[in-house]
Amino acid sequence: MPDDLGAGVIDAALDDEVPLAAIARRTPGLAVGCTIPTGNRYVVAFSRLDTGLRDRVDDALGRLAASGELGRMFERWTGRPLPADVAGA
Repeated sequence: MPDDLGAGVIDAALDDEVPLAAIARRTPGLAVGCTIPTGNRYVVAFSRLDTGLRDRVDDALGRLAASGELGRMFERWTGRPLPADVAGA
């Protein structure tokens, strides 16, 4: 997709903000034109039976949020701060 945009094969793309923002930052001539607030959240899905994996993922995400690393990663990929309603989630 970024090659097609850069080459003029396609004029625009609609996708999740995080990957498109990262592509736009590293591809000369591309920019995120707008964002559409949808209220959607990213999720991690696993078997209901694998509570150990669920707990490890929850713990890891909690540690990333508490240390500020989650916000730094979000800003690195999108170029903007992590929204407050997500930072406290």
